[in-house]
Amino acid sequence: MSYEPEEWAKQWLLRKREEGETGLTVERRGNSHYVRWATTVWDPVEKKRKKISEYRGRLTEDGVLHPPEPREDKTVVEVRNEGLPKILAKAADGLVGPLRSHFPDLYPELLALSFCKCAGKTQLRKANTAWNNMLDVLGLKPRIHPGSLAKALKAAGKAKGARNAFFDDLRKGIDGTGDISVRLFDGNNAFVVKGRQDSSGTELAYVCFMEPERASIAEVVSECDLARGTVAVLGGRVPIERAMDLADTGTDFSVEADRESEAFDGIRPDAGSFLWEGGAITYGRGTMGGRHVYVFDDLARKSLEIVNEHRRGLGRSRYPGRTVVVSTVDADPKAVYSWHMGRNAAERYFLGAGAVLDSDSFPWDGDGLDGNDFVALLSMMMMLRIEGWISDAGLEGEMTADDVLDTYASVKSVSTEGGELDVKVGEDVVDLDGKLGLGLYFGKKKRRKRRQPVAHR
Repeated sequence: MSYEPEEWAKQWLLRKREEGETGLTVERRGNSHYVRWATTVWDPVEKKRKKISEYRGRLTEDGVLHPPEPREDKTVVEVRNEGLPKILAKAADGLVGPLRSHFPDLYPELLALSFCKCAGKTQLRKANTAWNNMLDVLGLKPRIHPGSLAKALKAAGKAKGARNAFFDDLRKGIDGTGDISVRLFDGNNAFVVKGRQDSSGTELAYVCFMEPERASIAEVVSECDLARGTVAVLGGRVPIERAMDLADTGTDFSVEADRESEAFDGIRPDAGSFLWEGGAITYGRGTMGGRHVYVFDDLARKSLEIVNEHRRGLGRSRYPGRTVVVSTVDADPKAVYSWHMGRNAAERYFLGAGAVLDSDSFPWDGDGLDGNDFVALLSMMMMLRIEGWISDAGLEGEMTADDVLDTYASVKSVSTEGGELDVKVGEDVVDLDGKLGLGLYFGKKKRRKRRQPVAHR
């Protein structure tokens, strides 16, 4: 945005005009003043006058006009994404050591594929392009051909002992990874994420069942050795009646009610409201059978569901846009809502990263699927760590891990033939980096150049 020039710049421009120089203007941007020259010329083809302009340089208060430096033509060798792999490497901080320890021959491919999955590139056949568009900030040098990745997934799937040892290391807090740990329950087709906290410091355990109707919920939760006061957060596909079995174990829990549950009746979401990811959530609270009941209406989702029902010619569903939670815990409604949004995000990240697509020419046998699930869990832990940074910064409900990745992905590095690396960092990246306290770009120049040998692939 330009502002009116200071008085000394106006006087300089007046003297130039008195000396017969026409077409000059002075623009002020911040504390700097820039001089431009413009005129019009007749275009005989279009038969009208056209404006032409030229930047003349920066004007200083001593009346000196500093002409622009001539631009040197450079041949660009490659353009790569620096911001995305940099923040993903930060999110993978505690995973690299245990992976290297237990998968010494596979960890480069497992990490590279995890990065690609976090970036939304879940297909093996697209991983090559996705990875080569990123800077290899960890120096992994993976074998990124789809066939090599397929072999790595099968090998990781066969190595059940190594996978268990890896997760044991996370639970023990080796290499600083004690903030998030995951426990798998193959027989119950479930996983549990421990180590999450809400803004008040309440310990949470996200309990995710792929087939809740067949799972032994009390068995899974009791085997997790949850610390006293930890809340087990369960999803909407878990029948409330079965979640109630947890009461016998002395475990606090919070479970989403099915839309056919009686918990949806009787409590209106008119006690208050709060903002969440750019939308408004209204809420109400009450009790049912000695349990606390929280009712949430997502107004944006409510409108979307009604519109979709009309378009499809369907009858209106019961309570569109509504989420009902039954819990043993008396807590702030926004905190309870955040518990379930966090648990749902964990499940969504896992299912999204673990998607097996028909376009992948790979025999998805048991070992391959186990290896793919392992990488999906790695990706999920990285995304949850970013969600944790968002929560710690007081930005929960304002953005998601995907939003953070999109912002950092704007940072590109441009290598030239002369070996110069030009890294462009936008103000939005610097600002977000400062809020999250990561120290990747905050306080650094928005554009920096450095000399380094260019690695030709």
